[in-house]
Amino acid sequence: MHKASDWVLKNKIIIIVLVFAVAMIIFLFFNNQNNVYYDQQTGISLNLPKNWLELSKDDVTTYNPEAKIGFIKTDSEDTTLGFRIDEVPGKENFKIQESLEVIKQGYQEKIDDFTIIDEKISSFLNTPSIDLTYSYSVPTDDKGGKYRGTQRQILFLHNEKFYRLMFNTSPKDFERDNKDFEKMLNTFKISN
Repeated sequence: MHKASDWVLKNKIIIIVLVFAVAMIIFLFFNNQNNVYYDQQTGISLNLPKNWLELSKDDVTTYNPEAKIGFIKTDSEDTTLGFRIDEVPGKENFKIQESLEVIKQGYQEKIDDFTIIDEKISSFLNTPSIDLTYSYSVPTDDKGGKYRGTQRQILFLHNEKFYRLMFNTSPKDFERDNKDFEKMLNTFKISN
């Protein structure tokens, strides 16, 4: 009789441990899910980490005047991601090195304290791309105050559209938040 009660007790403990383990796995699976973003008009989709939110159309230009679609990291007021997409009918490729030089020259003329941190010619979505990281400053008031920022842009041409993916943050947060940007780039797709 004693052996039977020991056997029942051991099985109850095993069942409780298994139920607890399954509950933890389910909790961790659903708690670590990313937000999936999809824009039907542009065909863009990507996974956003949980602490990123889409900005309203009105708020996008507050953070990035050139962006049409934007996101903000909820635990950092300085970290944003914006997309700009321009139609370029008839254009299927571009002279990438020349384009990089023109972009850098234009930014040097228009952006205060423009300093290149990194520049690469690479491939994104199986198409030639420019990966440009730079620091800059913008006036914050009429007394000479300035905001220092770091921006990384991925620029590429796809289906006669020129895309600019613009990741922006403060210099102190760049290394940390760039990891989120890399994760988002790895899930970025265009279905159109």
